Amino acid sequence: MAQFMVIARGSLTAGMSPAEMQGVLEKYMAWTKGLAAQGKLDHGNKLQNGTGRVVGRKGGEKAAKPTITDGPFSETKEVIGGYWILNAADYDEAVKLVADSPHLAYGPLEVRAVDVI
Repeated sequence: MAQFMVIARGSLTAGMSPAEMQGVLEKYMAWTKGLAAQGKLDHGNKLQNGTGRVVGRKGGEKAAKPTITDGPFSETKEVIGGYWILNAADYDEAVKLVADSPHLAYGPLEVRAVDVI
């Protein structure tokens, strides 16, 4: 059994009322519980809004002092809303597991194999 990270791209909260947001969250919880009931969910979480740091080194040089930039993905303005780690036989099964995710109404899901070292 392989593991796959599913990355939720896009933002849900823009323009939603609290009642609408609650309805969406209930759909996410039902979907996530369904994955867990099938034994396919390892874990997952929503990421906090507006938090994070990007750490890098100029030119990748080991001797260079690390640079720290506020905000996740500040250069691209990409929004990552959360993630799930799924247990699936292969990519086809992982994609099938996320095909009914409520997130698809708000943004794409990226499915990537976890490289266990």
